[in-house]
Formats: sequence, structure tokens, C-alpha cells
Amino acid sequence: MFDYIYYRLYLLYLKKEKGISPISTSAMYLSFIQLLVIYSIVMIVNITMHGDLFKDLTDLNKNFLKIGIVIFALILDLFNYFYYKKRCKALIMRFKNHPLNKKFKVWMLYVVCTGLFLFPFLYRAILKML
Repeated sequence: MFDYIYYRLYLLYLKKEKGISPISTSAMYLSFIQLLVIYSIVMIVNITMHGDLFKDLTDLNKNFLKIGIVIFALILDLFNYFYYKKRCKALIMRFKNHPLNKKFKVWMLYVVCTGLFLFPFLYRAILKML
């Protein structure tokens, strides 16, 4: 799934940018999508547990958690960059004539990202109504 998303992002940024930049921009946006998936899962678990997931953290531990999240995001972005830099040509050949190319539009990724961000809030609102 992430390979295909990277491929579509790469084609989009290849038209807009030149050089090595489409590879890094696509990897960065893919990392952002992956972080949104993790964020949604963690927030849904936290809401389901009634906020007990991060309740016992002290202020110092919260600061370490924030630093850890930033470091994790940087490592994820570097991993995606080097991983997809090596596989870029293979992905182009693999997905060049894929049937999803006609159905899946890149603007749909923006809708999916917005949905991933807003879904935990919607989930909490639904639970309060019950």
C-alpha cells in the first residue's frame, strides 16, 4: 500500500520538481501519512481507555516523549528516503500500468490525511453520544 502511495506521490512531484527533490518530497509526505496512521491508532486506544494511556506521565517524561516522537519521525523519514531511493525505478516499472492509476487520484490522499487526523475526534464525539 505504501509503495503505491509513494509511486503516485513521486509522479506528482516529478512534474513539479526536478532532480533528487521528488524522491525526498515523496518520502517526507509518505512519512507524514505513516505518522498520521500511528497517531490515529494511539488516540483511538487512548480514548477507548478513557485517557489512561498517558495519565501517569510526569512533566519530565512528557518532554522525553515529545523528543522521542520527533526523533522517531526523523528516523522514519530517513528510512523512507533511503528505502525508496533504492526502489524508485523498480516501483515505476511495477506500477506503471497498474489498474488503480485510473481510479486513484492524488487529491484523495489529502482527504485520507484529513480523515486520519479527524477520526479520533469523531470517535470521541460518538462515544460521548452513547
